[in-house]
Amino acid sequence: MSTQMPALKSPCVCTTVRKANRALFRFYESALAESDLSVVQFAILRSLEKSGDLPLSRIADDQVMERTSLYRTIKPLIDAGAVKLRDADRGKAKIASLTRRGRRLIQQTQPYWEAAQQSVVSKIGARQWERLSSVLLDVPELLQS
Repeated sequence: MSTQMPALKSPCVCTTVRKANRALFRFYESALAESDLSVVQFAILRSLEKSGDLPLSRIADDQVMERTSLYRTIKPLIDAGAVKLRDADRGKAKIASLTRRGRRLIQQTQPYWEAAQQSVVSKIGARQWERLSSVLLDVPELLQS
C-alpha cells in the first residue's frame, strides 16, 4: 500500500512566489532607481524608523534575511551615515540606530516607493491585495513550525 500523496495539479508554490518576488523586486528597484537606496535598504531604514534601535540579528529576522546578506546591505548605509552601529550593553551584538541622514533618505525615497506601491496595488486590485498580503504575511511564521 502506497503512502505517497497524489501529485498536486496546481503550480508549485515556491516557483510561483519566487517569480512574483523577482518581478516585484525589479519593479520596485526600477521605481527607486532615482533615489540613493535599494528597496532592501529602504526596508531596513523603515524598520529602524518604526521600531527604533534594533540589534542586527533582529533586523535580519524581521526582514527574513541571512545575517551575511544584512551586513552587506547595511554597510553602505553605515558608510553614508544613515545608520549608526554601537555595541550592545552585553555580549557581542551590534545595535543599529537610524540617524538624521537616514530619516532624510527615507523622506526622499518615500515618494518613489509610494508611486510603485500604488501602481502595484492598482494592478492587483485593492481587495485582492488585502487578501493576498494577509496570507503572505502569515507564511514566515507558518513555515517555522
